[in-house]
Amino acid sequence: MKTFRSPFLSVPFAVLLTLVLARFVVAADRKGAHVTQVVHDVRLLTSQTASRAATINESIGEGTAVRTGTDSRAELTFADESLTRLGANTVFSFGPGHNFDLTSGAMLLAVPKEAGTAHITTAAVTAAISGGVAMIESHKNSWRKFIVLEGQGVITIKGTNQSITLFPGQIVALPPGATKFTKVQNIDLEKLTKKSLLLRFSKMPHWAKLLVDKQVEKQHISPPAGGVTDPSGFDAIDQRAASQTPPPIHTPRPPG
Repeated sequence: MKTFRSPFLSVPFAVLLTLVLARFVVAADRKGAHVTQVVHDVRLLTSQTASRAATINESIGEGTAVRTGTDSRAELTFADESLTRLGANTVFSFGPGHNFDLTSGAMLLAVPKEAGTAHITTAAVTAAISGGVAMIESHKNSWRKFIVLEGQGVITIKGTNQSITLFPGQIVALPPGATKFTKVQNIDLEKLTKKSLLLRFSKMPHWAKLLVDKQVEKQHISPPAGGVTDPSGFDAIDQRAASQTPPPIHTPRPPG
């Protein structure tokens, strides 16, 4: 005798299967990023496939390298609203958690306070950024620059016990082969926000813009003693594919 099986008995199983699959999708999404901005030549590279052009809104996973060409830029946004922006001639990848690898080039990193600490590795220096917005530029045989706009960053020279902490509005620039830190300087945040393509090429997320604007206003109200550094050279190497980036130019504070 044929047994009758109600189709309704399979509904709970279908619902359960949908929930399980949704969890897998969400978990995978949290480990990856979405491409949210592409300007000119932006390519994705994995160990299994040849490089291909990046497209807006596509999802990329851990271990995928992002490479930008001359006069090109890109933005990646993560599930917790963290984002990275890449300047021209940049090679970048990310691993588990907030672990980023800047092989060469310039990047902006914005991390909400609740997202914890992000770790950036470059050829010569590592940086731990928490609660804010930072910019990093690193090239072979050239000056390396680290700027904190909001939050703080702990910078360490590889192979040494040399570490410093940068606070909002501070920059340190290291010459090639540096084994100790140069003097930490204060950077002109207003000029930085007006001149840097990493900040200007598209609209910043509202939460990140508020953090940066707050520090710009704070610097207006209470200028740092000793003057500020002109940031106009930041990421110039990326935009023009130059071979030497000069150190920051210090502008003394005017009398009175």
